[in-house]
Amino acid sequence: MSLGAYSDTIYGIGLIVGGLAIPVIGLIMLGNGSFFTGLDYVVQHSPEKLNSIGAIDSEIVPWPTLFFGMLFNNLFFWCTNQMIVQKALAGKNLKEAQKGALYVGFFKIFGALFLVFPGILAFNMVGDKVTNPDDAYPTLIVHVLPEWAFGIFGAVIFGAILSSFVGSLSSTATLFTLDFYKPIFGKNKSTKEVAKTGRRVTIAIGLFTTLLAPMIALFPQGLYAVVQEFNGVYNMPLLVLILAGFFAKRVSSTGAKWTFAVHIILYGLSKVFIKEIHFLYVLSVLFFLDLIVLMLFSKYGKTEEFHFDYQSNLDLTPWKHRKLVSAIVVITVIATYLLFSPLGLAK
Repeated sequence: MSLGAYSDTIYGIGLIVGGLAIPVIGLIMLGNGSFFTGLDYVVQHSPEKLNSIGAIDSEIVPWPTLFFGMLFNNLFFWCTNQMIVQKALAGKNLKEAQKGALYVGFFKIFGALFLVFPGILAFNMVGDKVTNPDDAYPTLIVHVLPEWAFGIFGAVIFGAILSSFVGSLSSTATLFTLDFYKPIFGKNKSTKEVAKTGRRVTIAIGLFTTLLAPMIALFPQGLYAVVQEFNGVYNMPLLVLILAGFFAKRVSSTGAKWTFAVHIILYGLSKVFIKEIHFLYVLSVLFFLDLIVLMLFSKYGKTEEFHFDYQSNLDLTPWKHRKLVSAIVVITVIATYLLFSPLGLAK
């Protein structure tokens, strides 16, 4: 965990500096040496692309799903995903973990400047020549960076990807060994034997994903959409179960299994019979259906009361500024949406 935190910090600084430098250089080039002229050019020639509130039938993110499907999807990823949560759990105390989570919240807001805005710049520089969203950023890099900088920026990107990949492998191996292998097959095995199995699983998954990665190019909607749509197979029931763990003392274990089964079946059927409907709309409905299934089993089925007795030597004193900073994060999100809307730049 500590090694991952250090590497993520180094690569994170490189990504922030490099990621913000790309749009700045691009705007200067677009404005013939003037940053503000380039920004004005983008605002005047492509205001519709600065609108964070997309169309209701958008193929990427329909705006109503921001309050349902996308909200639930982000709650799953940022609050329950093992790859993300394990970084907070690596904090030396509760205060540092809360600081890290809130700092990431700020970086996530301004991430649009080096994740989304470069695509808008690429559109203004090369027009409709970019057909696949995944090609927009590389196209912009080729146009704004000198050739000698390609290797440096590529190294930072590759390092950040590798760091995230290693974190994903670590979280996957942890979940497999502790939640599946050890309770079922490794009850009488030593910690060393369980750890050895975890390393084998890590190698196997690493090889499998490496072989699978080139196939992503076969999906025209782009990498982001593919990953989010695939996560829909399991993200809603997992979010429902974790929320139930937070707010309910009695939950049916049988209901948890059925919640997963019903969700997978319904999500699969949606891809066959209503595939023209955006998957975020489907997830918007399935979240509540999953919740209803779990509640019915918990009300009429067998349940056991859960008591969480936690003992730790860690300092669990919360950060005194957590509520203030949380409020600032929320206000900044609202202000950002207003800025990138018809009330702001997208006139």
